Amino acid sequence: MGIGQVASPLSELDVTILDENGTVIPNSEITIANHSATTVLHTDAAGEVTARLQTGRYVVTARRTGFMKVEIADLRIAAPKPETLRIVLKVDEAPIVDGVDGFRGPQTSAADLTGTLGSEPPRVLSERPAIKARSWKCLYLWRCTKNSR
Repeated sequence: MGIGQVASPLSELDVTILDENGTVIPNSEITIANHSATTVLHTDAAGEVTARLQTGRYVVTARRTGFMKVEIADLRIAAPKPETLRIVLKVDEAPIVDGVDGFRGPQTSAADLTGTLGSEPPRVLSERPAIKARSWKCLYLWRCTKNSR
């Protein structure tokens, strides 16, 4: 800081990320951007993060795997007044396919299995392997149910 310059006051922005049921979502990515800078933060185990910002307009984006992205396009910060932001992420119900990017694994035919099944005759495999499609909501609810037992 040079001679004659005054430090700009900062404001604290407290962000909490929740799901539709009010449960905190830890490890969510929060991106805070304005015309001059972009900051990427991650929420803690309590679904919270604090940023120190100068007066100005910001775009705040919250995202987490399995949830739909939320963007707040024009958040106005007036330092030194603290701000609190509660963001609710909705579960992404788009179907996902088991495996990485829908990879179905190596294609196997009955001829490939000859001699590996012993006395059992080879079974004819279907032309298309079955694909298990689930929604992110299904997986999220399954994970929460599994952890609460």
